[in-house]
Amino acid sequence: MTRFEDLSRFTRVCITREGGLVAAPGLMRPRTFDVVECSLDEQNALCHWLNEGERIGRQASPGRGDQRYFRICLYKDRDGEASPDEELNVPEDAAPAGVKALWEEGRIEPL
Repeated sequence: MTRFEDLSRFTRVCITREGGLVAAPGLMRPRTFDVVECSLDEQNALCHWLNEGERIGRQASPGRGDQRYFRICLYKDRDGEASPDEELNVPEDAAPAGVKALWEEGRIEPL
């Protein structure tokens, strides 16, 4: 079983783009997905893209130098102020299409 095989324990997934030479909070454009509002197909696709992102993130060192990366936070409650219960960082230049679509288009790329 992978860490993101079942999203039922989470209520929200938030993704931002961070890093680079210039700190520009306006370019972070946080995207939030309410897990309970996602269809089963969307939840399965989200699990797949999170697992792919984690695999790639382990092989690279996201956030070094001028490299941008996607920061993905998973929350167990709906409180926007809570610290994430799970977090992963995925280098933008190596991110799978589904992770990029989460942030760029605010949608879950189907499998």
